[in-house]
Amino acid sequence: MLSVWLRAIRVKFLLASVIAVSLGLSLAWHSGHQIDILHALLTFAGVISLHASVDLLNDYWDFKRGIDTKTKRTKMSGGTGVLPEGLLSQNRFTSLELHFSF
Repeated sequence: MLSVWLRAIRVKFLLASVIAVSLGLSLAWHSGHQIDILHALLTFAGVISLHASVDLLNDYWDFKRGIDTKTKRTKMSGGTGVLPEGLLSQNRFTSLELHFSF
Protein backbone atom coordinates (compact mmCIF):
# COMPACT_ATOMS: atom_id res chain seq x y z
CA MET A 1 0.00 0.00 0.00
CA LEU A 2 2.90 2.38 0.70
CA SER A 3 4.10 2.00 -2.88
CA VAL A 4 0.66 3.11 -4.13
CA TRP A 5 0.77 6.23 -1.94
CA LEU A 6 4.32 7.03 -3.09
CA ARG A 7 3.26 6.52 -6.69
CA ALA A 8 0.29 8.85 -6.16
CA ILE A 9 2.45 11.72 -4.89
CA ARG A 10 5.06 11.18 -7.64
CA VAL A 11 8.07 11.03 -5.36
CA LYS A 12 10.52 11.10 -8.28
CA PHE A 13 9.26 14.50 -9.40
CA LEU A 14 9.53 16.05 -5.92
CA LEU A 15 13.27 16.19 -6.49
CA ALA A 16 12.73 19.25 -8.72
CA SER A 17 11.36 21.19 -5.75
CA VAL A 18 14.16 20.00 -3.47
CA ILE A 19 16.75 21.14 -6.02
CA ALA A 20 15.10 24.57 -6.37
CA VAL A 21 15.04 25.17 -2.60
CA SER A 22 18.60 23.89 -2.25
CA LEU A 23 19.78 26.23 -4.97
CA GLY A 24 18.03 29.18 -3.32
CA LEU A 25 19.52 28.37 0.07
CA SER A 26 22.97 27.91 -1.47
CA LEU A 27 22.80 31.27 -3.24
CA ALA A 28 21.64 32.99 -0.05
CA TRP A 29 24.47 31.41 1.95
CA HIS A 30 27.01 32.25 -0.77
CA SER A 31 25.82 35.88 -0.68
CA GLY A 32 26.67 36.04 3.01
CA HIS A 33 23.22 35.50 4.50
CA GLN A 34 22.88 33.32 7.55
CA ILE A 35 20.69 30.25 7.05
CA ASP A 36 18.32 29.33 9.86
CA ILE A 37 18.07 25.53 9.87
CA LEU A 38 14.50 25.52 11.19
CA HIS A 39 13.35 27.93 8.49
CA ALA A 40 15.17 25.90 5.84
CA LEU A 41 13.52 22.67 7.00
CA LEU A 42 10.10 24.34 7.11
CA THR A 43 10.68 25.67 3.60
CA PHE A 44 11.56 22.19 2.34
CA ALA A 45 8.47 20.71 4.03
CA GLY A 46 6.20 23.42 2.64
CA VAL A 47 7.52 23.22 -0.91
CA ILE A 48 7.38 19.42 -0.99
CA SER A 49 3.82 19.45 0.39
CA LEU A 50 2.74 22.07 -2.13
CA HIS A 51 4.32 20.17 -5.01
CA ALA A 52 2.68 16.89 -3.95
CA SER A 53 -0.67 18.63 -3.49
CA VAL A 54 -0.59 20.15 -6.96
CA ASP A 55 0.36 16.80 -8.52
CA LEU A 56 -2.50 15.09 -6.68
CA LEU A 57 -5.00 17.75 -7.72
CA ASN A 58 -3.87 17.44 -11.32
CA ASP A 59 -4.25 13.66 -11.21
CA TYR A 60 -7.69 13.88 -9.59
CA TRP A 61 -9.14 16.37 -12.08
CA ASP A 62 -7.64 14.57 -15.07
CA PHE A 63 -9.38 11.42 -13.82
CA LYS A 64 -12.69 13.22 -13.19
CA ARG A 65 -12.65 14.71 -16.70
CA GLY A 66 -11.81 11.37 -18.30
CA ILE A 67 -8.47 12.54 -19.63
CA ASP A 68 -6.61 9.63 -18.02
CA THR A 69 -8.61 7.10 -20.02
CA LYS A 70 -7.91 8.92 -23.31
CA THR A 71 -4.19 9.58 -22.78
CA LYS A 72 -1.44 7.05 -23.31
CA ARG A 73 0.69 7.01 -20.15
CA THR A 74 4.41 7.56 -20.45
CA LYS A 75 7.06 8.24 -17.81
CA MET A 76 6.51 11.98 -18.19
CA SER A 77 2.78 12.28 -18.90
CA GLY A 78 -0.54 10.57 -18.43
CA GLY A 79 -0.74 10.77 -14.63
CA THR A 80 0.05 8.14 -12.07
CA GLY A 81 -2.74 5.76 -13.06
CA VAL A 82 -3.66 5.21 -9.41
CA LEU A 83 -7.30 6.26 -9.87
CA PRO A 84 -8.05 4.67 -13.28
CA GLU A 85 -6.49 1.39 -12.13
CA GLY A 86 -8.61 1.46 -8.96
CA LEU A 87 -5.60 1.27 -6.66
CA LEU A 88 -7.06 4.07 -4.51
CA SER A 89 -10.65 5.19 -4.17
CA GLN A 90 -11.51 8.80 -4.97
CA ASN A 91 -12.25 9.42 -1.28
CA ARG A 92 -8.86 8.11 -0.13
CA PHE A 93 -7.14 10.01 -2.91
CA THR A 94 -8.79 13.34 -2.01
CA SER A 95 -8.03 12.82 1.68
CA LEU A 96 -4.37 12.40 0.74
CA GLU A 97 -4.52 15.58 -1.33
CA LEU A 98 -6.11 17.52 1.54
CA HIS A 99 -3.39 16.24 3.87
CA PHE A 100 -0.69 17.75 1.67
CA SER A 101 -2.65 20.98 1.15
CA PHE A 102 -2.59 21.94 4.81
